[in-house]
Amino acid sequence: MLKPLLRFKYKLVIKQHRAGIVRADAVNYFPKGINPAGDAIIDELKAGTIYKRLALRGFPFDNIRYQPFYKNDKFTILNFTRFFFRDTHRIDNKRNDIMIAGIADFIRSNKVSTDSLQIVFIEKGVDVADAKKMCDELGISEFIKWKKQMTVSELNALIAGSDVAFDQLGNQWLGYGIVAMSLGRPVIANGRPEVFDPLTGEKSPVCNATTAKEVSDWLSLLYHNENKKIEIGKHQAHTYKNTMDLDKTH
Repeated sequence: MLKPLLRFKYKLVIKQHRAGIVRADAVNYFPKGINPAGDAIIDELKAGTIYKRLALRGFPFDNIRYQPFYKNDKFTILNFTRFFFRDTHRIDNKRNDIMIAGIADFIRSNKVSTDSLQIVFIEKGVDVADAKKMCDELGISEFIKWKKQMTVSELNALIAGSDVAFDQLGNQWLGYGIVAMSLGRPVIANGRPEVFDPLTGEKSPVCNATTAKEVSDWLSLLYHNENKKIEIGKHQAHTYKNTMDLDKTH
C-alpha cells in the first residue's frame, strides 16, 4: 500500500535534486570517467552553462603516518573492501573474484604454504558466502582468517600489521586504500590510471591490477622481494603525504 506513496516521494526528491544541479555554480562528483551514466546526467543538466566540476573526496588523515613494516612470522595479505562481485552491472562492483583467483594463482605458482602466508578477510558485503565458496573451490580457505567488522582504529591497526592490502579491482576508484597507502602498505587495486594520471599529471603509485594474472604477479614480487615491498610502500606513503599537507593548507 505504501509503494505508490514512496514512488511519488522518490520522484519528487529526484526532481528537486536535478533542479538543484541546474541552479548550482559547482558540482562535486566523481572524476569524469568513473561513472559514465552520472557524467551523462550532469552534461545534460548543465548543457550551455558555465560551472565548476569538482572531485573532492577525503578521509581523516590526522593520525595517519607512515609506519615501518612489522616483523611478521607470515606474509600477510589484507582485504578490507566489502565482498560484492556477483552483480556485474553495478558501478560499485569490487571484483573480489579477480582478487581471489589471483591470490590462488600466486599460492599455486609459488608453492606457498600456510607456514609462511596468511590472508585476512573481513566478513562484509552481500557476497561473503559466495566468496567463501570460491575460496573453498580454489583451495585457499586454509590460509584465510575471517574477521568481523570493526572500528576504524582497529582497521588501521590491522592495515599496519599487513604486508599488502587490496582495494577494489572493478571500475570504481580507490576508497580506504588511500589510508593503507599513507601507512606505507603496498595496495593492489584498479587505480583507474586512464582517469587519474591525466588528472594529477603523474603516474599513479598504485600496484595496478585488473586481472588475476596481474594480481598474482604483484603478490609474487612483493612476497619474494622485501626491499621492493618497502620501496613501493614508502613511495605510496610519500605520494599521499603530499596530499595530506595540501589538505591542511587549504
